[in-house]
Amino acid sequence: MRFECGPEWDIRVIDIKPKNKIGIMMTGGIDSLVLYNLLKIVMGDPSKILIFNVIALGDHGEGYDSPERVSLLTDRYDIIKIDKYIKHTENDKPYYKPWTEVLDLSQTHMLEDFDIDELYIGMNMNPPTEFFPEFDTSERPRRFWYTQETPNLPESTSTKMRAPFLNLYKYHILDLANKNNIDLRHTQSCQEYMHGHCGECWWCLERAWGYNQLKITK
Repeated sequence: MRFECGPEWDIRVIDIKPKNKIGIMMTGGIDSLVLYNLLKIVMGDPSKILIFNVIALGDHGEGYDSPERVSLLTDRYDIIKIDKYIKHTENDKPYYKPWTEVLDLSQTHMLEDFDIDELYIGMNMNPPTEFFPEFDTSERPRRFWYTQETPNLPESTSTKMRAPFLNLYKYHILDLANKNNIDLRHTQSCQEYMHGHCGECWWCLERAWGYNQLKITK
């Protein structure tokens, strides 16, 4: 199914064609929630979509992207917790694994051990720093596509990953939410607060930037 999104000066189209048995990685944020709802629209039956939540523990304990948050957003209570490669603190060496490694191992685990045909993620583009240098900070998240920057990922795994938002900015995703009546009130973007938004961290600023871009006309 085709979905058009974005302001009049940057309209983009995505085409979502899920296979019969799919999964989605969900956090408490906007991107994965919008993607989940689009998959529901396309597939009709949400029970056909396995929801995975990768448990992450760091120096500050469990984050906002908890299974409880995902249940709140989706109204589902069959969230699959992925904790096989849980991220520990630096003090837990030699068991500590960096988040990128936890993510790679977890994705392989989901695809191989749950026998799904595709695994969807809400990955999208960061604001372009050539025009918005304020986003070129140490907090800037690493958003990559697997076959490019993680060539060590098994071929059978990388070819089953699906990122329909890969060529979209935050404002495209917000527009998809608006056009498809997706409620974002309980999503959490902030990395500083467990509830609410500080308005100052990189993720809060990106969220505000997305809404502001939608207001711009030609």
